[in-house]
Amino acid sequence: MSERFSDDPDTLQKIESLLDEPVGFRQKIKARTLNRDGIRAFESGNLQEAAETFSKALEIVPDHAALNLNLVQVLMKEYDNNPGNTELLKRCQSCLDRLAELPEQHRQYRRYIALQRKLKGLME
Repeated sequence: MSERFSDDPDTLQKIESLLDEPVGFRQKIKARTLNRDGIRAFESGNLQEAAETFSKALEIVPDHAALNLNLVQVLMKEYDNNPGNTELLKRCQSCLDRLAELPEQHRQYRRYIALQRKLKGLME
């Protein structure tokens, strides 16, 4: 459908929304709540809680782009504080691998590419 409507940004946005969260309404609400809680934990500096909260949300919607990228950002921040922990970078790569098929027109694509580059730099 994305190819068929490639010249219609509004329809593409609707398709992406469905692909991001192909779950039931209650699960969607729970994932959104967890996402907000994870963002709050991150903003307050509680990286461990943020990572756990985003991970719980990803159990509900594993291919959700923003959630995967949020977790990557938290793990990278944790890595800044603990540069010897390469397991954190492996988890980042796993999240980014889930998004390998993210289309260029997706609203999270530029963020995905930026985090991919940053991860590459950390792994060198």
